[in-house]
Amino acid sequence: MRVFSSAAETVSLFEELEHTVDLLTRVQSFPELSAVLKLYVISWISLSDLLARLLNDTLDLGIAELDVKFDAIIRNEHVRRSGVPEIVKKYAKAIQYNHFRKLRNNIVHRGKLDDIELATIRIDWFRTAAKANVLRDVEWAANVALTETNVAERAQALIAKRQAEYREHLGVTFSFLNEIALVIVPIVTGRAL
Repeated sequence: MRVFSSAAETVSLFEELEHTVDLLTRVQSFPELSAVLKLYVISWISLSDLLARLLNDTLDLGIAELDVKFDAIIRNEHVRRSGVPEIVKKYAKAIQYNHFRKLRNNIVHRGKLDDIELATIRIDWFRTAAKANVLRDVEWAANVALTETNVAERAQALIAKRQAEYREHLGVTFSFLNEIALVIVPIVTGRAL
């Protein structure tokens, strides 16, 4: 029962990630863009934690749920004999686990998204808005900043770029999960017989 619950949660979170990538097309502001990018990163790392829990349940490792972490479970002897580490190694560069883990830690513990391109556009917008704000209202200054620094075009280009990158990342993640499933499904079905 635990295996099916973990599998269902993993599939559900993957579907949420698909919707998160789709949300990028609806972004209208810097805070929205930052929030959606952060949501993707945090959710993707959560997906890796759910995968670790699924492996723990499938292989009946007996590791307490709070102690199950993806990078640690891959080193487990039973997991190493399952063929999963080879799949992880095959996809390591494409899924960028360490990169996303670092991003997630900076988001959760420091409240910041390490995205230099987004930060540069936001800083340019802020500088222009601050200069334009001389004796005028903030809304007027913000509009001036949008029109005078190509911020809107640059932001739209960045949104399209991030959506393509994250869609590709999610596609690779899908392939990765499928290969993991090819390893664990026979284990589950063999136990059920």
